[in-house]
Amino acid sequence: MNRKITARVARYFHFLSCIALYLNITVLLYGVISRYLLNGAPIWSDELARFMIIGTVMLTMSYVYIVDSHMRVTILDQYLPTKINLIIRIYRWVVVLLVSLLFFYGSYHYSISLNRFSTLGLGVSKMIPLLALPIGFGTLFLVALFRGPFYEDKTC
Repeated sequence: MNRKITARVARYFHFLSCIALYLNITVLLYGVISRYLLNGAPIWSDELARFMIIGTVMLTMSYVYIVDSHMRVTILDQYLPTKINLIIRIYRWVVVLLVSLLFFYGSYHYSISLNRFSTLGLGVSKMIPLLALPIGFGTLFLVALFRGPFYEDKTC
């Protein structure tokens, strides 16, 4: 993927995940303040905060992949021969593609299957908040696919 496109996509995902995190903090603070000042929090605040933190993680997943900050052991990359290092890099890329595609497929079918059920606090279909999972794994798959195994830049 081109460096400018990579940087733009990274900024976009970073912006979205920051907005989602700020909204989540606002909902949590509203629930805490209303619980201690008004002696009761709305039932929807905990549920919305739970779904929003899942959505935030799913949005952040692609950003972290773009800036190459996922947890993994990279100490061996410095000491292995170039050919083995290339094989490991291709292997990691294929694993990310396969796992994200598998999780996209499974989470999509699972979220669609819960269309008839509604959440207790919000009263919306369970499918709506659970669609954050296939969206997150789908964007990770696309970002990994377009970035490829032989990217040069570690940061944007």
